Amino acid sequence: MPKIMLAYGMHLDKFDHIDTITETKQLAAFCEHLKIHEKSGFITVDTEFMRRTTYWSQLCLIQVASSDHVVLIDPLAEGIDLKPFYDILAFQPLVKVFHAARQDVEIFFHAMGGVPSPIFDTQVAAMVCGYGDSIGYGNLVEELLKVGLDKTQRFTDWARRPLKQEQLKYAMQDVTHLRQVYEILQSKLQHEHRQTWIANEMQVLTDAKTYEINEMEVWQRIKVRSDQPRFLARMQYLAAARERQAIRLNKPRAHVASDLILLEMAADPPGSVEQIKAIKALSPSNELAKILFEALQEGDAIPDELCPRRERKEQRTNVLLVELLKVWLKQVAEDNKVASKLIATPDDIERLVNEPTSELPLLHGWRYKIFGASAQEITRGDKAIRYEQGRLVLG
Repeated sequence: MPKIMLAYGMHLDKFDHIDTITETKQLAAFCEHLKIHEKSGFITVDTEFMRRTTYWSQLCLIQVASSDHVVLIDPLAEGIDLKPFYDILAFQPLVKVFHAARQDVEIFFHAMGGVPSPIFDTQVAAMVCGYGDSIGYGNLVEELLKVGLDKTQRFTDWARRPLKQEQLKYAMQDVTHLRQVYEILQSKLQHEHRQTWIANEMQVLTDAKTYEINEMEVWQRIKVRSDQPRFLARMQYLAAARERQAIRLNKPRAHVASDLILLEMAADPPGSVEQIKAIKALSPSNELAKILFEALQEGDAIPDELCPRRERKEQRTNVLLVELLKVWLKQVAEDNKVASKLIATPDDIERLVNEPTSELPLLHGWRYKIFGASAQEITRGDKAIRYEQGRLVLG
């Protein structure tokens, strides 16, 4: 068994005791070691975080594995500066490997002011290699390595100190097995000549716009009961005001004001700050009551033509054709051993049938080759699907 370093300068042959990096000096030394000595070209990274009572995720532990080291970095250690590690996340010669990267990358984006790069997401790669739409890390490890992971610490309190050895062992397995998973998936991608198939997804994950918060768009996450433009304008400004307040106080949105409260205020606007303060289900401070009242006034003040609108989906034509293409997509995904949602989404297929544009991903690159071209042939009536020897084929 290779030696594993769990705190810089400490080598252990068995995981009977695990230490973490708690000092900037240790962290800087480890990161410098990676820059100079890591020959594999990649490291694996994972995080443990909490987000129960805060707006921003509280980073509680960072796990990193290289070809000869495993370290657990404690971001909550007094006085530790994570800048050396953030520099590694931006260090171009090393690929940073994550599984289901988006949450981890989002945390680092807001902490370091940039996106880790280059990165590789093994969940996306697994989709290209035929392991399902969004396979979890544990299932992927079991599938590829025939190893069952210990899940007993899955819902632990990662902000509590000191962390127990059981918690550290649990955290460590998230990056140690990931090295082998990455190498296996890379080999499969190369063998199938599919390295470029995941390029678009990696580009999205490394685009800062993916993680930027547009406060004037957050209202669209709320399920509204009306499409009336003035109601939507009030919702837009109320949601934006709540978002700013949640960020400023570092509290969950619902701890500032619930969606239901905002919906009720947008539908039946209180006429004064005092009326908002009287809402029992809200119990706002003077400051919040004033902020929400001003948001309502802003929503009422914008011109009618600038009010947001939610276009109602017209009754789609060719419903049967859409369903037929969805069935064909399943066959194509099975034939090519690729997750169907990576090839095309249900919305992509509806757009192909009802309002096709050249911007559709399925009309470009590998997606067009394995599905888009045949989907267009079916749509035009040039080809038909038939059942033959247990599968669907084009005829």
